[in-house]
Amino acid sequence: MSNFVLRQFKISLCLLVGMLPGASLAAEFSPDSKVTELTVYRDGALVTREAKVTLPAGDHRIVLHEIPAVADPNSVRVSGVGTGGMTIGGVEVTQDFRPANLTPDYKTLEKELSDLMGQMSSLDDRQKSINALREFLSSLKASAGAESSKDLLTRGFAVDSWQKAFQFLSDRLNDLSAEEHSLVPKRKELTERIEIARQKLGHLASQGGIQRWTATVLISAPHGGEMTLKAMYLANSASWIPVYDARLDPASGKVEMIWQVQVTQNTGEDWKAVGVTLSTTRPSAGIDLPDLTSLTLAPAPIPYARKDKARTLTDGVSTESTDVLSVDEIEVITAGAEANYERAQGGFVGIMPPPPPVPVNIAEAGMSRRDVAVTFELPGKLDIPSDAQPHRHRVASRELAGKTEYRTIPRLNPSVFLVSKLPLSGDIPLLPGRVQHFVGPDLVGSSWMVDHAAGEEFPLSFGPDDRLKAERKSIWRKVEQKGKDVETDYRFLITLENHLGRDTSIELKDRIPVSGDERITVTLDEKDTTAGFTRDPNEPGILTWALAAPRSAKKEIVLHYRIRAPRGLLLAGMD
Repeated sequence: MSNFVLRQFKISLCLLVGMLPGASLAAEFSPDSKVTELTVYRDGALVTREAKVTLPAGDHRIVLHEIPAVADPNSVRVSGVGTGGMTIGGVEVTQDFRPANLTPDYKTLEKELSDLMGQMSSLDDRQKSINALREFLSSLKASAGAESSKDLLTRGFAVDSWQKAFQFLSDRLNDLSAEEHSLVPKRKELTERIEIARQKLGHLASQGGIQRWTATVLISAPHGGEMTLKAMYLANSASWIPVYDARLDPASGKVEMIWQVQVTQNTGEDWKAVGVTLSTTRPSAGIDLPDLTSLTLAPAPIPYARKDKARTLTDGVSTESTDVLSVDEIEVITAGAEANYERAQGGFVGIMPPPPPVPVNIAEAGMSRRDVAVTFELPGKLDIPSDAQPHRHRVASRELAGKTEYRTIPRLNPSVFLVSKLPLSGDIPLLPGRVQHFVGPDLVGSSWMVDHAAGEEFPLSFGPDDRLKAERKSIWRKVEQKGKDVETDYRFLITLENHLGRDTSIELKDRIPVSGDERITVTLDEKDTTAGFTRDPNEPGILTWALAAPRSAKKEIVLHYRIRAPRGLLLAGMD
């Protein structure tokens, strides 16, 4: 058999085998993929990337590119749905490097920066031309003046031509100055735009250090068909924090709590038109129970005094103020539309007036409680670019029936603060976040919320009320020698004033020192100190009064105590 006939036989045999069902050769596919689902944690994000591909019969390799560098390669998991009994054999994750300027966003920004630099160069060229023209016209003006002087001596003074020449040169110089002034704002605007473009370009170039991951998935497709492949991975550089608005209605005492979230990500991939779910868990924080080691006591080389902690009220807003989570939908009562309907029922004939505007419904997140987490499904499909900027979304709102009261610590601050005690109903906890406090339409301040468990009652401060005043002053301090000891007698007077126009009650806190040494004795003069105070064993030395404050009246409270200690002993912690 000749070589030509043998070669034709091999080609025909290969074509015949290729036509047999299930005999397709293995191939590699690199379909486009996009992010379709997100679960954002407080310290990361679980990203789902999806790709669709049509496969012939056989075993294949599907390559998914553009997994960001901040993704944990050990977290990559794949799944899929397809036809014809397809199976996934495994996944292999490898590093992939590519120049940053290959990305479309980078090339667009690079062109924008080049155009801006071209415009700036044109301004520089025009400035040079203005300088050259000014120098030229100035020299002409000087020459014209010299020639005019010569003509004046030889032929007499030609006033008209001399004035026209100088007026022309002066006008042209003025025009150049005006044009030069007009270049200043243009140059400033271009400088700002160039700086922004450079920063964006540098940000894109540094995202993930131009490194990416590539996931290669082995697929067995005995009969071929269509397949939707999903790759899930945990990415760092993403987080969310809650942001709260607390609005107190002073008439009813109710507090509307509005919860929003700020989602921030710098993963190196933009999230476009994706469903976003937030979770309260922290996968990167660790899950192992810590070990409790044994504690061995030994004499301290240097004696030390134990200090008691005192709680304080900061200027403006209490640091204990927090917020709530809620999921009730906002009801919109269309009173105007109902009134029109009633008039129509009563026989009203004619053109109905348009209904008055009503509040617009605001979409809120769907919340659910799981065994170890609370999740919030944000409404709609969202765009969250990889720009390290916070993107705010509303989550929920709820109206709480708070109990308002007034509190003051005049030893630290002469103001009287309006505080609402709120029950955290439901099974959703409060997470740390910034709170903005409103009384009616007025913003009164902000604070930082701390953790609170579901079902807990917590105080929320709405700042000082200037219609109430508290003043504390020392009215007595006497030192006496008592044997080997020195006894110091302290007496303070606290005055409360109520200008609210109504009776109210005020919670007042003050303190006496607590002895940390058996040689020091602190004695409260309960006969002279105003009665009615209570003590909390968790707050040693703190006295609390619940006082009635009649309107347009003053209330006086006396605090009297004595400190006795050996002569010459210096007391730490005294005022």
